[in-house]
Amino acid sequence: MHWSQNTRCLFESTSEQSERSLQKMPHQEDLREVTVIPTHSSWPSKQPQESSQCNPQCQRRLLAAVFVSVLLLFITIVGLLCAFCLFVYPRLPRDVKDKQYAALLTPQFDLNRTVTWLAAEGIPGSYLGAGFHLEGQELHSIKDGMYYVYAKLKVKCTVLNRCGNTLPVKLELKHCRRGTCNQLLSMEAKLLQEAEDAFDQSSTLVYMTSKSWIQATIHYPKQENVELDIPDTYFGAFLI
Repeated sequence: MHWSQNTRCLFESTSEQSERSLQKMPHQEDLREVTVIPTHSSWPSKQPQESSQCNPQCQRRLLAAVFVSVLLLFITIVGLLCAFCLFVYPRLPRDVKDKQYAALLTPQFDLNRTVTWLAAEGIPGSYLGAGFHLEGQELHSIKDGMYYVYAKLKVKCTVLNRCGNTLPVKLELKHCRRGTCNQLLSMEAKLLQEAEDAFDQSSTLVYMTSKSWIQATIHYPKQENVELDIPDTYFGAFLI
């Protein structure tokens, strides 16, 4: 009888332990689930690293594209300007008197070889628009803007084969403002031994205001057998 009671007590204690172990198992499973979830979320993602590695490459490609675009734009502008000077400008008519902001002047010399620029009525093509006025060797404009300035210098030999050792003739144009002048164009014509004439021409763009002007000077040393070709020596400007 005593043995049966002990057996029963042992069975009951075993049953209680089994029930306790069964009650603990869901908590352990929940704990595993809670433990696994943050572990899975803490794995590093490769996508941000790949994008951060790509950013410097994308920036370099963008800078290269911007540089190429700016270079192409600069080449295009220079090409258009060269095309205008080489193909369009030579075909422009010299007689454009109907244009207000345009001028084409020719030189005149007095007994002291002092140069005076003017729009002479007797010389075809010379004119002075209402938007300009002359003050000695200075051409003034009354309107601010970008101007196309051009000039030509031509000398001729009066005696064939007698002009080989002559000095060059020069024409200089300067852009002046408030007493400060910067060189704008410079031309030089020198006769060779067997040449009948020689010329030089040039052109450029300049921004002029009502307070600035263009100053033209001819360096014409006195020498035998060399003359300035007046009809083909001039400078002019017109508003673009």
